[in-house]
Amino acid sequence: MALKPILIVCFSATAAKNLALKLSKNTDFWHLYPHKDIFYLQCGIMEAFDNGFEAITADIVDSIHSSAPVDNLITTTIENIKHRFLTTKRVWVVAFSGGKDSTCLLQLVYEMLASLPKHQQRQTYAIASNTLVEAPHIDAFLHNVVDSINTHARENHIPFEILQVKPSFKDDFWVNLIGKGYPSPTRTFRWCTDRLKITPAKAEVAKITHRYGSALLILGTRKAESSHRKKSIQKRILNEDGYSQHHDFPDTLTFAPIAEWSTDEVWAYLTTHKPLCEKDHSELFSLYAKAGGDECQFITDLS
Repeated sequence: MALKPILIVCFSATAAKNLALKLSKNTDFWHLYPHKDIFYLQCGIMEAFDNGFEAITADIVDSIHSSAPVDNLITTTIENIKHRFLTTKRVWVVAFSGGKDSTCLLQLVYEMLASLPKHQQRQTYAIASNTLVEAPHIDAFLHNVVDSINTHARENHIPFEILQVKPSFKDDFWVNLIGKGYPSPTRTFRWCTDRLKITPAKAEVAKITHRYGSALLILGTRKAESSHRKKSIQKRILNEDGYSQHHDFPDTLTFAPIAEWSTDEVWAYLTTHKPLCEKDHSELFSLYAKAGGDECQFITDLS
Protein backbone atom coordinates (compact mmCIF):
# COMPACT_ATOMS: atom_id res chain seq x y z
CA MET A 1 0.00 0.00 0.00
CA ALA A 2 1.35 3.42 -0.99
CA LEU A 3 1.96 5.67 1.97
CA LYS A 4 0.15 8.99 1.81
CA PRO A 5 1.23 12.39 3.15
CA ILE A 6 0.05 13.30 6.64
CA LEU A 7 -1.93 16.48 7.33
CA ILE A 8 -2.37 17.44 10.99
CA VAL A 9 -5.25 19.75 11.92
CA CYS A 10 -6.69 21.01 15.20
CA PHE A 11 -8.91 23.76 16.56
CA SER A 12 -5.89 26.03 16.74
CA ALA A 13 -2.83 25.80 14.51
CA THR A 14 -0.58 25.78 17.60
CA ALA A 15 -1.17 22.17 18.65
CA ALA A 16 -1.02 20.92 15.04
CA LYS A 17 2.30 22.69 14.44
CA ASN A 18 3.82 21.34 17.66
CA LEU A 19 2.78 17.77 16.82
CA ALA A 20 4.09 18.05 13.24
CA LEU A 21 7.47 19.23 14.52
CA LYS A 22 7.66 16.44 17.11
CA LEU A 23 6.80 13.76 14.56
CA SER A 24 9.29 15.08 12.02
CA LYS A 25 12.06 14.64 14.62
CA ASN A 26 10.89 11.27 15.95
CA THR A 27 12.96 8.48 14.38
CA ASP A 28 10.76 5.76 15.88
CA PHE A 29 7.75 7.22 14.11
CA TRP A 30 9.50 7.24 10.72
CA HIS A 31 10.56 3.60 11.16
CA LEU A 32 6.86 2.73 11.52
CA TYR A 33 5.71 5.16 8.85
CA PRO A 34 8.65 5.79 6.42
CA HIS A 35 7.13 8.78 4.66
CA LYS A 36 8.66 12.22 4.93
CA ASP A 37 5.70 14.34 3.78
CA ILE A 38 4.05 15.68 6.91
CA PHE A 39 2.07 18.92 6.99
CA TYR A 40 -0.02 20.95 9.41
CA LEU A 41 -2.90 23.33 8.75
CA GLN A 42 -1.83 26.86 9.67
CA CYS A 43 -5.28 27.90 10.90
CA GLY A 44 -8.06 26.53 13.07
CA ILE A 45 -10.12 23.69 11.60
CA MET A 46 -13.41 25.64 11.84
CA GLU A 47 -11.79 28.58 10.05
CA ALA A 48 -10.70 26.16 7.32
CA PHE A 49 -14.23 24.78 6.95
CA ASP A 50 -15.58 28.33 6.70
CA ASN A 51 -13.22 28.90 3.77
CA GLY A 52 -14.23 25.82 1.80
CA PHE A 53 -11.98 23.10 3.29
CA GLU A 54 -13.62 19.68 2.95
CA ALA A 55 -12.46 16.55 4.77
CA ILE A 56 -12.97 13.23 2.98
CA THR A 57 -11.84 9.65 3.57
CA ALA A 58 -10.85 7.08 0.96
CA ASP A 59 -11.78 4.16 3.17
CA ILE A 60 -15.10 4.19 5.00
CA VAL A 61 -13.98 1.23 7.15
CA ASP A 62 -11.11 3.26 8.59
CA SER A 63 -13.56 6.04 9.39
CA ILE A 64 -15.91 3.67 11.21
CA HIS A 65 -13.11 2.08 13.24
CA SER A 66 -11.61 5.43 14.20
CA SER A 67 -14.94 6.80 15.47
CA ALA A 68 -16.02 3.65 17.31
CA PRO A 69 -14.22 4.39 20.63
CA VAL A 70 -15.81 7.86 20.81
CA ASP A 71 -19.24 6.47 19.89
CA ASN A 72 -18.91 3.84 22.61
CA LEU A 73 -17.91 6.49 25.15
CA ILE A 74 -20.89 8.66 24.23
CA THR A 75 -23.31 5.73 24.42
CA THR A 76 -21.91 4.61 27.78
CA THR A 77 -22.09 8.13 29.19
CA ILE A 78 -25.68 8.65 28.04
CA GLU A 79 -26.75 5.31 29.54
CA ASN A 80 -25.00 6.22 32.81
CA ILE A 81 -26.76 9.60 32.93
CA LYS A 82 -30.12 7.99 32.14
CA HIS A 83 -29.68 5.27 34.78
CA ARG A 84 -28.76 7.79 37.46
CA PHE A 85 -31.62 10.09 36.52
CA LEU A 86 -34.16 7.28 36.83
CA THR A 87 -32.76 5.92 40.09
CA THR A 88 -32.68 9.15 42.08
CA LYS A 89 -35.53 11.43 43.15
CA ARG A 90 -33.33 14.48 43.62
CA VAL A 91 -33.96 17.38 41.27
CA TRP A 92 -31.14 17.74 38.74
CA VAL A 93 -29.40 21.11 38.25
CA VAL A 94 -26.84 21.42 35.45
CA ALA A 95 -24.07 24.00 35.96
CA PHE A 96 -23.81 25.84 32.62
CA SER A 97 -21.14 28.41 31.76
CA GLY A 98 -21.40 28.39 27.97
CA GLY A 99 -17.97 26.81 27.44
CA LYS A 100 -17.36 23.59 25.53
CA ASP A 101 -17.47 21.26 28.57
CA SER A 102 -20.67 22.60 30.08
CA THR A 103 -22.25 22.79 26.60
CA CYS A 104 -21.40 19.13 26.03
CA LEU A 105 -22.84 18.21 29.42
CA LEU A 106 -25.99 20.30 28.95
CA GLN A 107 -26.70 18.68 25.59
CA LEU A 108 -26.17 15.17 26.97
CA VAL A 109 -28.57 15.77 29.87
CA TYR A 110 -31.19 17.63 27.82
CA GLU A 111 -31.32 15.04 25.05
CA MET A 112 -31.48 12.24 27.62
CA LEU A 113 -34.47 13.95 29.25
CA ALA A 114 -36.15 14.58 25.89
CA SER A 115 -35.77 10.90 24.91
CA LEU A 116 -37.61 9.62 27.98
CA PRO A 117 -41.32 8.75 27.95
CA LYS A 118 -43.40 11.57 29.42
CA HIS A 119 -44.17 9.63 32.60
CA GLN A 120 -40.43 9.30 33.35
CA GLN A 121 -39.58 12.95 32.76
CA ARG A 122 -39.45 15.35 35.69
CA GLN A 123 -38.52 18.98 36.16
CA THR A 124 -34.83 19.59 35.55
CA TYR A 125 -32.88 22.84 35.61
CA ALA A 126 -29.64 24.40 34.46
CA ILE A 127 -28.10 27.49 36.02
CA ALA A 128 -26.22 30.06 33.96
CA SER A 129 -24.42 32.89 35.77
CA ASN A 130 -24.65 36.34 34.22
CA THR A 131 -21.78 38.25 35.83
CA LEU A 132 -22.93 41.51 34.15
CA VAL A 133 -19.33 42.17 33.06
CA GLU A 134 -19.01 39.74 30.15
CA ALA A 135 -17.74 40.97 26.79
CA PRO A 136 -20.77 42.00 24.65
CA HIS A 137 -20.40 39.17 22.11
CA ILE A 138 -20.05 36.57 24.91
CA ASP A 139 -23.11 37.99 26.66
CA ALA A 140 -25.14 37.86 23.43
CA PHE A 141 -23.92 34.32 22.73
CA LEU A 142 -24.99 33.03 26.16
CA HIS A 143 -28.40 34.71 25.96
CA ASN A 144 -29.02 33.22 22.52
CA VAL A 145 -28.13 29.71 23.73
CA VAL A 146 -30.35 30.02 26.81
CA ASP A 147 -33.30 31.41 24.83
CA SER A 148 -32.98 28.73 22.14
CA ILE A 149 -33.01 25.81 24.59
CA ASN A 150 -35.77 27.26 26.78
CA THR A 151 -37.92 27.89 23.70
CA HIS A 152 -37.40 24.34 22.44
CA ALA A 153 -38.27 22.93 25.87
CA ARG A 154 -41.49 24.97 26.09
CA GLU A 155 -42.63 24.15 22.56
CA ASN A 156 -42.00 20.43 23.03
CA HIS A 157 -43.33 20.25 26.61
CA ILE A 158 -40.00 19.08 28.03
CA PRO A 159 -39.72 19.87 31.77
CA PHE A 160 -36.40 21.68 31.48
CA GLU A 161 -35.41 25.29 32.09
CA ILE A 162 -32.16 27.23 32.16
CA LEU A 163 -32.29 29.78 34.96
CA GLN A 164 -30.08 32.87 34.62
CA VAL A 165 -28.71 34.28 37.85
CA LYS A 166 -26.85 37.52 38.45
CA PRO A 167 -25.09 39.14 41.42
CA SER A 168 -27.00 41.32 43.85
CA PHE A 169 -26.37 45.06 43.84
CA LYS A 170 -23.97 44.83 46.80
CA ASP A 171 -21.94 42.17 44.99
CA ASP A 172 -21.90 43.96 41.63
CA PHE A 173 -18.41 44.15 40.10
CA TRP A 174 -18.39 47.94 39.70
CA VAL A 175 -19.93 48.55 43.13
CA ASN A 176 -17.00 46.66 44.69
CA LEU A 177 -14.30 47.98 42.35
CA ILE A 178 -15.27 51.65 42.33
CA GLY A 179 -17.71 52.05 45.21
CA LYS A 180 -15.86 49.96 47.83
CA GLY A 181 -12.35 50.43 46.46
CA TYR A 182 -11.56 46.75 45.86
CA PRO A 183 -8.48 46.15 43.70
CA SER A 184 -8.90 44.47 40.33
CA PRO A 185 -9.12 40.68 40.75
CA THR A 186 -5.87 38.74 40.54
CA ARG A 187 -4.96 35.06 40.63
CA THR A 188 -4.31 35.30 44.36
CA PHE A 189 -7.25 37.58 45.20
CA ARG A 190 -10.15 36.39 43.08
CA TRP A 191 -12.90 38.10 45.01
CA CYS A 192 -15.08 38.35 41.90
CA THR A 193 -15.63 34.60 41.46
CA ASP A 194 -17.48 34.21 44.75
CA ARG A 195 -19.53 37.40 44.44
CA LEU A 196 -20.39 37.21 40.74
CA LYS A 197 -20.88 33.47 40.26
CA ILE A 198 -20.90 31.29 43.37
CA THR A 199 -23.15 33.42 45.61
CA PRO A 200 -25.92 33.96 42.99
CA ALA A 201 -25.86 30.28 41.99
CA LYS A 202 -25.88 29.23 45.64
CA ALA A 203 -28.96 31.36 46.29
CA GLU A 204 -30.80 29.85 43.31
CA VAL A 205 -29.91 26.28 44.31
CA ALA A 206 -31.14 27.07 47.82
CA LYS A 207 -34.54 28.02 46.36
CA ILE A 208 -34.63 24.79 44.39
CA THR A 209 -33.68 22.60 47.37
CA HIS A 210 -36.25 24.43 49.54
CA ARG A 211 -38.91 23.53 46.97
CA TYR A 212 -37.82 19.98 46.13
CA GLY A 213 -35.95 18.93 49.30
CA SER A 214 -32.56 18.16 47.75
CA ALA A 215 -30.65 18.59 44.51
CA LEU A 216 -27.99 16.89 42.42
CA LEU A 217 -25.64 19.44 40.84
CA ILE A 218 -24.39 18.12 37.48
CA LEU A 219 -20.89 19.41 36.70
CA GLY A 220 -18.90 19.47 33.47
CA THR A 221 -15.55 19.16 35.23
CA ARG A 222 -12.97 16.87 33.63
CA LYS A 223 -9.72 15.40 34.92
CA ALA A 224 -7.98 16.27 31.64
CA GLU A 225 -8.61 20.02 32.11
CA SER A 226 -5.54 20.43 34.32
CA SER A 227 -3.50 18.63 36.96
CA HIS A 228 -5.14 20.83 39.61
CA ARG A 229 -8.63 19.85 38.43
CA LYS A 230 -7.64 16.17 38.34
CA LYS A 231 -6.43 16.31 41.95
CA SER A 232 -9.56 18.19 42.98
CA ILE A 233 -11.81 15.53 41.43
CA GLN A 234 -9.79 12.66 42.92
CA LYS A 235 -9.99 14.19 46.42
CA ARG A 236 -13.78 14.17 46.44
CA ILE A 237 -15.29 11.70 48.86
CA LEU A 238 -17.96 9.75 47.00
CA ASN A 239 -20.93 8.08 48.64
CA GLU A 240 -22.13 4.60 47.70
CA ASP A 241 -23.99 6.02 44.69
CA GLY A 242 -20.88 7.75 43.35
CA TYR A 243 -21.90 11.29 44.34
CA SER A 244 -19.98 13.79 46.44
CA GLN A 245 -21.20 16.45 48.86
CA HIS A 246 -20.97 20.05 47.66
CA HIS A 247 -19.34 22.09 50.41
CA ASP A 248 -20.81 25.44 49.33
CA PHE A 249 -24.35 24.29 48.53
CA PRO A 250 -26.40 22.72 51.38
CA ASP A 251 -28.55 19.63 50.67
CA THR A 252 -26.72 19.27 47.35
CA LEU A 253 -24.66 16.41 45.97
CA THR A 254 -22.54 16.62 42.81
CA PHE A 255 -22.10 14.33 39.82
CA ALA A 256 -19.58 14.77 36.96
CA PRO A 257 -20.62 12.52 34.03
CA ILE A 258 -17.78 13.54 31.66
CA ALA A 259 -14.97 13.57 34.23
CA GLU A 260 -13.02 10.94 32.26
CA TRP A 261 -13.52 12.54 28.84
CA SER A 262 -10.56 14.06 27.01
CA THR A 263 -10.70 17.45 25.30
CA ASP A 264 -10.69 15.75 21.89
CA GLU A 265 -13.66 13.59 22.90
CA VAL A 266 -15.63 16.66 23.96
CA TRP A 267 -14.97 18.31 20.59
CA ALA A 268 -15.74 15.06 18.76
CA TYR A 269 -19.16 14.94 20.40
CA LEU A 270 -19.95 18.59 19.72
CA THR A 271 -18.89 18.42 16.08
CA THR A 272 -20.89 15.26 15.32
CA HIS A 273 -24.06 15.84 17.37
CA LYS A 274 -26.28 18.74 16.42
CA PRO A 275 -28.39 19.95 19.36
CA LEU A 276 -32.17 19.51 19.32
CA CYS A 277 -32.78 23.26 19.48
CA GLU A 278 -32.27 25.64 16.55
CA LYS A 279 -29.03 27.04 17.97
CA ASP A 280 -26.13 24.94 16.67
CA HIS A 281 -22.50 24.97 17.87
CA SER A 282 -21.03 27.05 15.04
CA GLU A 283 -20.72 30.18 17.17
CA LEU A 284 -19.14 28.19 20.00
CA PHE A 285 -16.57 26.85 17.53
CA SER A 286 -15.77 30.35 16.30
CA LEU A 287 -15.13 31.54 19.86
CA TYR A 288 -12.52 28.83 20.31
CA ALA A 289 -11.17 28.51 16.78
CA LYS A 290 -8.43 31.15 16.82
CA ALA A 291 -7.30 30.66 20.41
CA GLY A 292 -3.92 29.07 21.04
CA GLY A 293 -2.46 26.54 23.45
CA ASP A 294 -3.38 23.00 24.31
CA GLU A 295 -6.55 24.04 26.12
CA CYS A 296 -8.24 26.73 24.02
CA GLN A 297 -9.95 29.56 25.87
CA PHE A 298 -12.70 31.96 24.89
CA ILE A 299 -11.73 34.86 22.65
CA THR A 300 -12.56 38.01 24.59
CA ASP A 301 -11.64 40.53 21.89
CA LEU A 302 -12.80 39.73 18.35
CA SER A 303 -10.49 42.36 16.85
